[in-house]
Amino acid sequence: SSTTFEGVVMNNAAGVTLTANQTISSTLSFTAGIITTGAFRLDLTNTAVDGTSGYGTGKYVYGNLRRYVTTSIEYALPIGTAVNFELASIFVVSQTGLNYIDVSFTTGAQVNPGGLTINGASVDNFLNYGKWTFTPNAGVTAVTYHPTIQSIGHTDLGNNEDYYGVISNVGSGWCRFPS
Repeated sequence: SSTTFEGVVMNNAAGVTLTANQTISSTLSFTAGIITTGAFRLDLTNTAVDGTSGYGTGKYVYGNLRRYVTTSIEYALPIGTAVNFELASIFVVSQTGLNYIDVSFTTGAQVNPGGLTINGASVDNFLNYGKWTFTPNAGVTAVTYHPTIQSIGHTDLGNNEDYYGVISNVGSGWCRFPS
C-alpha cells in the first residue's frame, strides 16, 4: 500500500522496486541505487526547497516521478533508464494552477518531422536515445518555465553545445523551446 515518508535515503546498490505509489514529504537523498517505479509513481511533495541530493550515475529514479513545484526554485528531476542517468531540472518562473509536474524519460529514437529551425539552422536530427516528458496537473491555465536536460545515452551528433537545442511539443506540433 502507499506510504508517506518524511525523508528517504536511498542506500542500496541493488536498487528498490516500488509495489505501490509512494510519497516523500521532505527530502530524497541518494547514496547508492536506482528506485524503479514500474507502473507506480514516486511523489516528492516538498515545494519549499529542491529536497533532492546525491543523485548521479547509478543513483536516480527509473520510471515515473511526480514533483510538486512552486515558483522561483530550481527543482532537480533525477530520472533515467535502466542503464543511464538522464537528469532534468525545472525552474518555474510564473504559473496559474500548476501544482505538480509528472516527469519521465522514454527510450527510443524520435522521428524528426522536418521543417524545424533553431536560430535559423535546420534541425537535422533528434537525440537518438529517447525523450523527456513533462506533464503538468490538470487545470493549468498559464505557466512559464525553464527546463534543463542532460542526455547520457545518445550518440553525439554535434560538434559542441551550439549544435543542440530544446524543442517542445505541447500538443500543436514540434517547435523551438521557448517558442
